[in-house]
Amino acid sequence: MMNLNTNKRFLLGLTFGCVIASSPVKAGETEPVLKPCLDYYTQKDFDQAKPCYDKAAERGSAEAQYYLGRMYDREQGVYQNHITAVSWYRKAADQNHAGAQNQLGVMYRDGKGVHPDLAEAVKWIQKAADQGLAKAQFNLGMLYLYGQGVSHDMTQVEHWLGKAASQGWVQAQYHLWLLYRDARGTKDFVQLAKWVHKTAEKGDVGAQSFLALMYYQGEGIKQDFTQAAHWYQKAAEQGDMYSQYNIAQMYHQGKGVKKTPKQAANWYRKAADQGLIEAQYQLGGMYAKGEGVTKDVYSSMPFLSQAAKQGHESAIAELNQILTQLSLSELTEAALKEIPEAYYELGLRHETGKGVTADKKKALMFYAFSAKLGYQPAMVKRDEITDQFSIDERFEVERLAKKWLEQH
Repeated sequence: MMNLNTNKRFLLGLTFGCVIASSPVKAGETEPVLKPCLDYYTQKDFDQAKPCYDKAAERGSAEAQYYLGRMYDREQGVYQNHITAVSWYRKAADQNHAGAQNQLGVMYRDGKGVHPDLAEAVKWIQKAADQGLAKAQFNLGMLYLYGQGVSHDMTQVEHWLGKAASQGWVQAQYHLWLLYRDARGTKDFVQLAKWVHKTAEKGDVGAQSFLALMYYQGEGIKQDFTQAAHWYQKAAEQGDMYSQYNIAQMYHQGKGVKKTPKQAANWYRKAADQGLIEAQYQLGGMYAKGEGVTKDVYSSMPFLSQAAKQGHESAIAELNQILTQLSLSELTEAALKEIPEAYYELGLRHETGKGVTADKKKALMFYAFSAKLGYQPAMVKRDEITDQFSIDERFEVERLAKKWLEQH
């Protein structure tokens, strides 16, 4: 099965008027007056969010200062400026804003807007972690894991990752699982599984995919393919392409669910449409065999071609096998669907005289069509043959190409 890649997310924003002109905002307040700013930010209306937060920040609002830092950090409605981002993060962090403390620590860790300083990174991230911020607890645990700014300490790693994991931070849960699986740490799989399950039940797509992986592999939890399929399906329905691929595999193999090629093809397609190379290959193969879909070699080729373009060796081999078995008219039909490998095969046949009269000018024409679609081997062939032709012959090939396209 394919590995889990946990997902990331974020929020916030607005503009106001005279409401802000009253008393200063105290650090740590809920700051309900900032709700309009948050609404604008959440809606990605940064042109409104920026002046809104500016006014509140001038009055000392730590929350507004934090979000201004984020906007400069992430190029949201303003030009990215890490130095300015650090300045705003620091103002909010000095007021004990946990989010700002964590982000300031991250900037020191990564050397963004400041010179890299792991000691400062630890100091600020620790402050946020001590306030209970799950993201900071995860970051601190990772600093201890890699010995960045602190000595490597597995007790501290487990302590901080455990705190973040207990709050539903999926990255922390996943890293704890990796540590336990690799025989590092105390291996409290039971507690970890409870945390992941709780997070998954809240609808977190990363936790759902991770829980499915745990059930599938049976590491840290009793192996249960039915449960694995259940949670992969949940994550797949939320659009996670790796889960879409994995549930497709389970329907394809009949593992944890009834073998249903049609369902497998459906989920492969969703993952393939998101660019997952293995899903593209599998779906192309299903069309070629007529498995779960109507057999259609022309429908198989675009998916195989997409996978082949990304270097999938099996897709390359399968596509080439299909192309070499096509007649000249079938090959032309495939080429007209913008399959670069089909144009390339036409070029080869006209260059070598396989099934047609050898014609280097036509070969060059087809290689050029293939190269235009980005097929690297065709570019090599095109340049190779072009060098053998005079200027007049090259113009003749251009006229030939124009005529061929008009006829097709």
